[in-house]
Parts: sequence; C-alpha cells; structure tokens
Amino acid sequence: MNNAIRVRVDEGSLYGNLLYFIKIVVFVKMSMMIYRIIVDRHIDGKDGVSQVRNVSIQQEKVICLECGKALQLLSHRHLAAHGLTPTTYKRKHGMCLTQSLCTYELARRREVLAHNLLANSREAGSS
Repeated sequence: MNNAIRVRVDEGSLYGNLLYFIKIVVFVKMSMMIYRIIVDRHIDGKDGVSQVRNVSIQQEKVICLECGKALQLLSHRHLAAHGLTPTTYKRKHGMCLTQSLCTYELARRREVLAHNLLANSREAGSS
C-alpha cells in the first residue's frame, strides 16, 4: 500500500489558487526577461546607432533627457539626482547599454590620453 499523501486540487481550493498564482508569476517574469532582451538589442538605425543617441549625445555636449541640461558628461551623481543609474537611464531612453554618456570630444581626449600613457609606459619598460 502506498503511504504517500495525495492532495486533491480543485479549482476553488487554496492550493489550486496558489499553483495558478505561481504559474502566472513565472509567466510574467519570463515575459519581462524576454521583453528586456528584445529592448536591449533593439537598434533603430541601419548603422547600429540608436535614434536617441543621435539626439542627446553630440560633439561638445550631452543633453540629459531627464532635465534637459547640457553637460560634458552624465555622471553617476547627476543621474542619481534623478533616481537613476547609468544602466537604468539607458534602458529608460532606449539607448545601447555599451554607449558612453560623455561627449564625442571628451571620449576622443580620453582615448588620446590613454594612448599616450600606454606609449610612455612601453618606453619606460624598454629602457
């Protein structure tokens, strides 16, 4: 004789309602994950540039899409004033998650500085 406890699940029972609720929660969580993946990978332009990036990130200024201020860099501190992190800001405004939140000019200056530092460290190492 089998000693296992069997629970009868009726539509109106508490256990049945709990199982139904769990199925709905799992379905909604999975749907949100799939939607987030689709949104993160969605790119509007043919050249791989989001339309939002084209508007807000310019050569000499970055326009905050929350307050409209023109800045050189959207820092963690500035975004925290709006209750956002860089990742949530980019998701909220449909930007690519790898997009830098600084001006093109500042990015170029940083790149030149990094190349100079690397060249100097190579010269110092070879001496």
